[in-house]
Amino acid sequence: ASAGYTAAASKEATRRGRATDIDFVSGDFLEVAGTVPMASLVALDRVVCCYPLYAELLREALRHAERGFAFSYPRDRWYVRAGMQVENVLRRRKSGFRTFVHPETKMRELITRAGFDLVSQRQTFVWSADVFIRRAAAAVSTYLPSCPYDCPCAPSNRGNRRSWGSSTR
Repeated sequence: ASAGYTAAASKEATRRGRATDIDFVSGDFLEVAGTVPMASLVALDRVVCCYPLYAELLREALRHAERGFAFSYPRDRWYVRAGMQVENVLRRRKSGFRTFVHPETKMRELITRAGFDLVSQRQTFVWSADVFIRRAAAAVSTYLPSCPYDCPCAPSNRGNRRSWGSSTR
């Protein structure tokens, strides 16, 4: 994640009194995966589009996700692919960095085969943000952090007053 994203996430964790419960790890996930412990929720925000081989990244992320998985990615539409191709040509001159648009249906199939069910999807013209819950974790999914979006994964939307693993009852 970018330094700005990490700073904002750290600030929010501190605001919620959870700063000591979260570890932020920077680096190429496939390179550091062996040193990263399991997590209740794994989130990949605009990460999949940076990898030419999305399946490896998703499989490793899903292996680390105990209860939930969320990711955002560019939608597999002609106009998104065209825009990314133009950006890639322009970037090639400066840095060589490339971005990729991967098939949404294949990514979703990989995630559902790993035992996760889609509980929320928000889309813009270019991006999609999907939230999945592990099927076996349905009974304990109330312990997932509150989702910043108004989606079914948020405890407040399931009629349950638990969040962050603490009960208010």
